[in-house]
Amino acid sequence: MVEKDNQGLVKSCLELLAKAVARHQLLPKYSSVLVGVSGGVDSLTEVPYKIIKAPINRVVKNRENRCYFCSRERRKKILEFADKLNIFRVALAHHKEDVAESLFLNIIYNGEISVPTPKQSIIQGRFYIIRPLYYFEKERIEELARVIGLPNNRNLCPYYKESKRELIRNFLKRIKKEHPLVYKNIFRSIFHINRAYMP
Repeated sequence: MVEKDNQGLVKSCLELLAKAVARHQLLPKYSSVLVGVSGGVDSLTEVPYKIIKAPINRVVKNRENRCYFCSRERRKKILEFADKLNIFRVALAHHKEDVAESLFLNIIYNGEISVPTPKQSIIQGRFYIIRPLYYFEKERIEELARVIGLPNNRNLCPYYKESKRELIRNFLKRIKKEHPLVYKNIFRSIFHINRAYMP
């Protein structure tokens, strides 16, 4: 039961969720969705779940770009599981900060301007990755998790401190101390491309 003082937070979160679902047509009527859960507050909730075990560390431990291969292997396992259940939409909990960090990662390390999208076609449209928390800021998710009593699990990845994402995240956090709107502005920029100043 959510206390009365926190009902405004819950209401605003539901409105943001509804905005993403409606604007990007994430959930057609009667559609089934498999929810990919990492265990962090941005994806954890108290529902029945299935743990998918995969020996990913063997695949990534000697790779230079561990995060990319780890993400690819995890997504592959999730899609294989979804396929067995005849579910073709997979919801992931990426939020504004994830999008902003991904933009910098792709510019710096891949030489391209790209970000995760709210609804992403996979395997020629057989599956869709959907991101219902696309318009959420991480702080709001953490606040909601606290209000409804979800545990705040630590990052269990043995390599997270040396990951490129963590490097970008720490860089942006330092900027945020002087410019609190940094994440919001980076996220806003992907919807406001000034094509007159692009080649």
